[in-house]
Amino acid sequence: LPPASKKADAEGLKLLSEGSYDEAVSAFDRSLRLARNNPRARANRGVAFAHLGRLDEALKDYEGALNMASELKPALKGPIVDARVRRGHGRFDGGDVTGALGDFYTAIRTNPRDPRGYEAVAEAARKTGQPDTCVRYGSRALELGAESAHVLSDRAGCLATLGRKEEAL
Repeated sequence: LPPASKKADAEGLKLLSEGSYDEAVSAFDRSLRLARNNPRARANRGVAFAHLGRLDEALKDYEGALNMASELKPALKGPIVDARVRRGHGRFDGGDVTGALGDFYTAIRTNPRDPRGYEAVAEAARKTGQPDTCVRYGSRALELGAESAHVLSDRAGCLATLGRKEEAL
């Protein structure tokens, strides 16, 4: 990478650590203008976008970084799952159940060992009247170490709906 690109990367990382996300995006933009194929700058700009709630842009950057450097996959699994689940919740709240479920299932495929995608499916299933799916995905989230009271509540409510009151308790 050109020295100016490396300098912009370092500045972007410093700004990220300080919570100056808009400024970090600008620094990573500069780096990418100087070195278009810089997967690290692309991934880190995605992190900044995610902190700003600009989840579509974050996911686009994560995917772009992975296309340039597949070795980043382990480091980006968590951020991708987080962005997918957050975007999915926004879609669900906006009435786009299909889009939300697409994000939740993609989160699960991205990292099948992360409970957050399973939790999100369980909640969506409870809200859409699918208690069997709620129990199945809620149980999996708990097996993977989910600690959210919401997943326990969702699963218990769905067990009760299915007439499995002792388990619900």
